Amino acid sequence: MLALFHERSRDGRPCPPSSRPLCRSASRPLPRPRADRTARRTELASAAARVFAARGVANTAVSDIVKAAGVAQGTFYLCFGSKDDVVLAVVEQMVDGVGAAIETAVAETGHTAFENITRRQ
Repeated sequence: MLALFHERSRDGRPCPPSSRPLCRSASRPLPRPRADRTARRTELASAAARVFAARGVANTAVSDIVKAAGVAQGTFYLCFGSKDDVVLAVVEQMVDGVGAAIETAVAETGHTAFENITRRQ
């Protein structure tokens, strides 16, 4: 049977129990469930886009991005190798957004993209 003991602080007082389940091997909490890596990358890229818009890419540090996203710096490096990688992810988000807007506009006309291009005004 698994006994649940709470860790003690340096002065010997018991630490408050965690709201997360405890590991079997120790009385420390299990790691938080990992957010979907794709979702985390998207959150970080969105935060980076906001910071880049406000400060510029050259004046933005990774620490600014993680602060805006509310995550640890290590989380950033689990998703991206460098600031350059997140810049590319921001560009990809922007291109995807433009592509989606074009697709919506084309769908609203009731014609194919080819018909819209070749149709005379």
